[in-house]
Amino acid sequence: MPPVDRLMENPHWNWMIVVYFFLGGIAGGCAFISGLAALFGGERMRPVLRWTALIPFPLLSISGILLIADLGRPERFWHMMIQNRTGWPMFKYWSPMSYGSWLLLIFSGLAFVNFVAVIIDDRQGGFFGRFSWLPRLIRGGVLGTTFQVLLMVFGYLFGSYTGALVAATNQPIWSDSTMLGALFFISGVSAALSLLILLVGWRSHDHAVVHQLETADNWAMLLELAIIGLFLVLLGGIAWPFLRHRYGITLLVGTVLLGLLVPLLLHWQPRLLGRVTPVLAASLALIGGYALRYSIVYAGQEIPIDGRMQG
Repeated sequence: MPPVDRLMENPHWNWMIVVYFFLGGIAGGCAFISGLAALFGGERMRPVLRWTALIPFPLLSISGILLIADLGRPERFWHMMIQNRTGWPMFKYWSPMSYGSWLLLIFSGLAFVNFVAVIIDDRQGGFFGRFSWLPRLIRGGVLGTTFQVLLMVFGYLFGSYTGALVAATNQPIWSDSTMLGALFFISGVSAALSLLILLVGWRSHDHAVVHQLETADNWAMLLELAIIGLFLVLLGGIAWPFLRHRYGITLLVGTVLLGLLVPLLLHWQPRLLGRVTPVLAASLALIGGYALRYSIVYAGQEIPIDGRMQG
């Protein structure tokens, strides 16, 4: 991630930003998984490739709407990317808002191409048949490999950017740990894997693919647990004020216990609750991913630490 200026004032972020972070994390995670599945997964990964192409663009579209709606002057959203006086594009790599706006735009463009390609692939004849070259172009050869690598890169950048944006402030808790970018990214990958388990398991009878997704999700959740632990360690003396607050309790109960430990147990004991086991595990993991962003976004704005509360 490039260096960024710190936001000096309390951002006053509300539920729209929490949902934006959550949906954007899933979109980034899906794109990252899509690139891996396309490059290394083989023919068996076709159901995964289909869903990872269909999911990101709609989620990014909703994220863009939420981001614009949250602005003080939504009608001037284009000022983040275009210079008001000259009309030339504006890119400030040190500004989290400018950097993130361009990242969202480019990532949305890649996701749109991937989305359109799978729609064309699903409807071979008629009008869509004229564009049958697009799916072949982005899934094979040098251009296809390049496209999938770009999806992975921008999926990672966008997934980690949301955490980096939070950290690029002077707010307590947010600015006291360097792990938020990594935490938001791996949480987005885990949430994306959980969503894929629900969708692929619902439409596919290939249990081996679902098992591979569950195995990948286990590793992602274990890594997320480790990063949460490191995040708390790096908070140092302010970890306890955070954990005893309702937002810290939300993180421990909603994310760590219900969103990570219980799904891990259910994955390791797939017969525990019969057919409902994988569905419950994936659903809890998604709830845990949302709880993570909710607790951290609101904690940095509402928990006073040593007089550093900005608002």
